[in-house]
Amino acid sequence: MSKLNLYPQSAHNAFFSANVTYPPQVDEAVQQIVAACKGLGTDEKSLIAVLGSKSPETRNLIQMRYRALYNKELKDLMKSETSGDFGRLLRMISTPLPVTEAQLLRDATKGMGTNESQVIQILSGRTNAEMDILKKTYFQLVNKDLAVTMNSELSGDFRKVIMAMLQAQQLDFNPTYHTTARAEEDAQALYKAGEGKWGTDEEKFIGLLVAAPPQYLKMMNDAYVRKHGNDIAKAVDKEFSGDAKKSLSFLVKSVMDPFPAIAEVFEKTMKGIGTDETGLSTALVRYQSLLPQVKEAYKRLYGKELRDRIHGETSGDYRRLLLTILDAPVDAPITAPTQGAPGAPAHGAPAHGAPAHGAPAHGAPAQGAPGYPAQQPPSGSQGYPAPQQGYPAPPQQGYGQPGYPAPQQAYPAPQGQQGYPPQQGYPPQQGYPPQQGYPPQQGYPPQQGYPPQQGYPPQQGYPPQQGYPPQQGYPPQQGYPPQQGYPPQQGYPPQQGYPPQQGQGYPPQQGYPPQQGYPPRGY
Repeated sequence: MSKLNLYPQSAHNAFFSANVTYPPQVDEAVQQIVAACKGLGTDEKSLIAVLGSKSPETRNLIQMRYRALYNKELKDLMKSETSGDFGRLLRMISTPLPVTEAQLLRDATKGMGTNESQVIQILSGRTNAEMDILKKTYFQLVNKDLAVTMNSELSGDFRKVIMAMLQAQQLDFNPTYHTTARAEEDAQALYKAGEGKWGTDEEKFIGLLVAAPPQYLKMMNDAYVRKHGNDIAKAVDKEFSGDAKKSLSFLVKSVMDPFPAIAEVFEKTMKGIGTDETGLSTALVRYQSLLPQVKEAYKRLYGKELRDRIHGETSGDYRRLLLTILDAPVDAPITAPTQGAPGAPAHGAPAHGAPAHGAPAHGAPAQGAPGYPAQQPPSGSQGYPAPQQGYPAPPQQGYGQPGYPAPQQAYPAPQGQQGYPPQQGYPPQQGYPPQQGYPPQQGYPPQQGYPPQQGYPPQQGYPPQQGYPPQQGYPPQQGYPPQQGYPPQQGYPPQQGYPPQQGQGYPPQQGYPPQQGYPPRGY
């Protein structure tokens, strides 16, 4: 049991700047798309056949190849040629999935109100690697940190849940650490934070659920049932309400038994009067790689085929495209490296963060590892962001502010990205001092009213610090060479433009030869 990967292999490869190879059928598909959009009118049937029938991996390669050949985004071509629900779905499948999700999160938090269900579905149950890709993509699309957006748009316990999902790096399952005995201890800690006390310790409860690997969460749930007679999902229902309950409930379901949870997402878009076409399109595009298992779960839950349900709720080219995607092939499981927070170190292994003997320090690329060239998409495009130099650094020490699960790990900041502020969970805000342990940021001037940080050169407008040469505009300090424009100090040779000193900077004394610039004695 493990968290599910939604992004195709090529999306992970792009993040790691791996070389891309385009098979001949990809070039052929690109030419078919161009031909379908040439001249007067658009051949919708050809677009459905070419784009709708492809696996997520092949379709992602098609949009990458189109950009490489024409220096344009395929989604922009679809926008100019199609419209309505059909056009929206074509744009979704013509855009890299990380970008689609970043756009959905942007739209879910834009304007008045927030689309909480969209936020819950996109952020819940993600692998560490895909969460890193999504955060980076969102920042490049919106020029704002995803956690900052969520912190400002959400409130209450729901904000605590979402912030914990963004901050916490889920541990890898380690059977020597994630034992049955430990699962029983954590299940009891979960009970004491919820059902076993007056009120709820939200931070403790949320933190235990968010950081647990899927296998371990299942072990905790089994221990909880044995001890208390009901499962963790029911405990969530009792202890939380509103969007916080929805988010935690979906998190538990999507981690422990994901396919019925996803089948329920599809059903909700078609339940009642009318159809949520945007929600249906989003679910189909995001979960395409899991559709064989989702179809089976849907039939078990609702007694009918998902295909028949969609057919009855939609019409026209939109229906044809939906059903073509539903029947399209899926990809083999991805093999991209996943950067996750490690579990407890094995016996004899180096402590977390300490490199093994002879291994490069953390953050240093392995010998022969590919770099991250700063490629840029075509001007004006919003295609898949170019990989940056370096892979995200290990998460830093988390917040200690009230209202956040503690102790949580702050999510990593990809290193070397121009304009990506270093974080301790958040980029420094206006009116707050720089964060301890980070150098002053490029593009962020020192903030008014706070002294410079220990261990960094002093900032303009502040008195110099111990261990640094004085700054322009301040008198020199004891133990430093004199500065231009100030009288010399005791123990230093005279400066140009000032009369020489005799110990204290006074005219020559009795018994000393006269100095240049002073009249001789006896006048």
